[in-house]
Amino acid sequence: IASRGVQADKANPVPHVSVDWYFCEDTDLMTSHPLSASQSLQVNTPEEEIGFGPACWMWDYLRRSRRRGFFVPLTGGPDSAATASIVSILCQMLFKTTTEDLSNAGVNTLYKNCKGIGGDKIHESDLLRSYIIGQLRKICRDPTFVPTSPKHIASKIFYTCFMRTKNSSPVLEKRAKALAEEIGANFSVIDMESTIDAALEACAHVGPPQEVSERDRSRESSHTAADEAAALEELMSSTRQHVQARCRMVFSY
Repeated sequence: IASRGVQADKANPVPHVSVDWYFCEDTDLMTSHPLSASQSLQVNTPEEEIGFGPACWMWDYLRRSRRRGFFVPLTGGPDSAATASIVSILCQMLFKTTTEDLSNAGVNTLYKNCKGIGGDKIHESDLLRSYIIGQLRKICRDPTFVPTSPKHIASKIFYTCFMRTKNSSPVLEKRAKALAEEIGANFSVIDMESTIDAALEACAHVGPPQEVSERDRSRESSHTAADEAAALEELMSSTRQHVQARCRMVFSY
């Protein structure tokens, strides 16, 4: 870039001072700090990227925010199941990190000289394992927590529920419970019917008066009582579904 060249040309030169000593150690870095063993490149499939990427982000968010875990209302459908599966993948990744032996995976061996170690070889995998367990203990508020399985981790950081209404399908509730058990998450059932009824009652008389045109009046006059009842039932069903969804959202928060 020409403008940078002009600025550099007008700048005062930095003085150089020659001395007969070095800031760095006068040793051969290749012998004192051996390189790690070569590793084969691992390329994740698109499906693995979809699972591992969000799971890593959620772990980073969880440990930085110091929260107690995650909460997901399960509906028995694919959307909430996919979200819960990401938390399950996170628990599996954490447990694998705390149990897998990485000594032959090309990880550097560190040497620590401190009280209680005295020059013993401390592998990076051991440090990583201790760090993960330490973070989990902070999140779980349990200084003695040691994970024994991915489900054990999920039972400490993952909470789910099924928000039941009179329109809920028993099949969906059964699926939600089965998914939570498969992951190891905490599961409960919450009856939302009274909450929805209260919201509908509170909003029953809210809203501007509706203006009816001559065309609508003529159309209404041709409707039978059965047609009006069916239209009212459809309107109430649609309204209830909207209120139901928003009550679930607010209650979840």
